[in-house]
Amino acid sequence: NERDHRKVVESCKKEIDEIGSNLSAQDQAKLLQAYEAFTKHIEEKAWKEEGHGGAGSWRTARILNSIIMHKQGYLKLVKSVENGFRPEIKHGYKHADRRLNKVYQILMADLKGSQIFSLESTIKEQDVRDVQRLWIPYRDSTAELFSLLHPAVDEMPWKTWLTNKRTKQLE
Repeated sequence: NERDHRKVVESCKKEIDEIGSNLSAQDQAKLLQAYEAFTKHIEEKAWKEEGHGGAGSWRTARILNSIIMHKQGYLKLVKSVENGFRPEIKHGYKHADRRLNKVYQILMADLKGSQIFSLESTIKEQDVRDVQRLWIPYRDSTAELFSLLHPAVDEMPWKTWLTNKRTKQLE
C-alpha cells in the first residue's frame, strides 16, 4: 500500500504542476504553499485524529488510504474552485470561528486527562491540539489560494467555509 501511496503522491504532483501551469510564478508558489500546508495537516490528522485502528501494517494501510482519499479530494476541490465553485455560508467568519472555538474547547475538556478509544486506536488531547495547529496554516493558505483561483470570492468566505468544515469534523 505504500507503493500505491507513492503513486498517488506522484499523480498529485503532476496535477499540481498542471494547475500551476496557468499561474504566474508567484501564484504557483502560493499553490505549492497551500498544498504543502494541506499535506502536513492531513497527514497529522490521519495518524493522530481519525482513529484508524488495527495493528502494524493493517493500521498503516488504513492511514495511507485515508491520506490518499484526502489528497485526491483536495485536488478535486482545487479544480472545482478553479472552475467556479463558490462556498455556501449562512453566517460570517466571526460566527464560524466562535462556533469552532466552542466545539474545540468542549472536545479538549472531554479529552483532558482521558482518551478516546476507537478500534484499537487512541486519540489524546495533544493529538487534537497538534492537528489543530497545522489546520490553521492550511486554512489560511487554502483560503488565499481559492480566492486567487476564483477572484470573485475573497478570502473571508473561504476561511468561513473551511472553518465550518473543521467544526463538523471535530463534532
